[in-house]
Amino acid sequence: MYFDMPINEKSEDKLHRTNFVNSIVKSINNYPSMDESIVIGLMGDWGTGKSSIINMIESELDEEIIVLKFNPWNYPSQNQLISSFFDELSTTFDKYDFNSKIKKHLSKYKSKMFDSAIDIGSSYFKPLKFLSIFNKNDEYNTLNDLKSSLKDSFKKQKKILVIIDDIDRLNPTEVREIFQLVKSLADFPNIIYLLAFDKDYVNHALKDWNINSDDYSHSEDFIDKIVQVPLVIPKFDDIDLYKVFSSKIDILKGYHENVGNMNKELIFNLLIPYFKNIRDMNRYFNSLDFNLYAIEENIHIDDFALVTALQIFEKDIYDEIKYNEDL
Repeated sequence: MYFDMPINEKSEDKLHRTNFVNSIVKSINNYPSMDESIVIGLMGDWGTGKSSIINMIESELDEEIIVLKFNPWNYPSQNQLISSFFDELSTTFDKYDFNSKIKKHLSKYKSKMFDSAIDIGSSYFKPLKFLSIFNKNDEYNTLNDLKSSLKDSFKKQKKILVIIDDIDRLNPTEVREIFQLVKSLADFPNIIYLLAFDKDYVNHALKDWNINSDDYSHSEDFIDKIVQVPLVIPKFDDIDLYKVFSSKIDILKGYHENVGNMNKELIFNLLIPYFKNIRDMNRYFNSLDFNLYAIEENIHIDDFALVTALQIFEKDIYDEIKYNEDL
């Protein structure tokens, strides 16, 4: 089986994404200290290798940069997602020589947010429990006071890269929560957010965001306001794609002798319109591999390979042929 696992290092890169990765790594490594956070959007269609690119970036970063990979899939509710982000950020500081004051203030900041009943689904804070954010015995009277103090502390610390992958696998409400987290709740100095997502899906997820607001009437405008550095993943090169295709055929030969007779270039040229990404190719080869185990007699492997492609990518045509004897 061809598992849909991302690669981890540049040495595994077969699609020549190394120059793209190197450019991102250099920018992150050399980016100066900043008074606000910065958001990088790594944008590409589903299955274009966003997770692989993230892994390669992480493996090449300077050791001085603190990395937090936050997985929003782990948290089923809004409160858990936001709370856990700040918990993980605090835990990450334990590994480094961080000002202990930051951890203490992060904990207070998180508590005040939930005491204030912030509406994550909106672009503004909605304090339903107004009195709870004021405390005469508290060093910081309001949420903004505490956040301002946190910002001052973050300015004195090392750069932090927060990676949030697979945003396009979240439901629309969760997508809005992630963008709200990055936009308003955790926009601290020296934090670089690297968000990986399919822009079309995120546009769809945010299409109803603040429909009555003058600020963000269109979701794409909203993305543009949040993402300061939009990076589009380079398209696949046909030559690179053929090399991957050919290597998978060679693996298949070890299990099915008749695959050795396949006209690889012919089949590839006929199927390339269906291979929009490596995930499509893996789906195809998994089906071809599985179907070949059911065949005992000799077959014309090229025809069999093309019929399998119809079964995967053109189901209506496949069914028309399969259930229409005259055709």
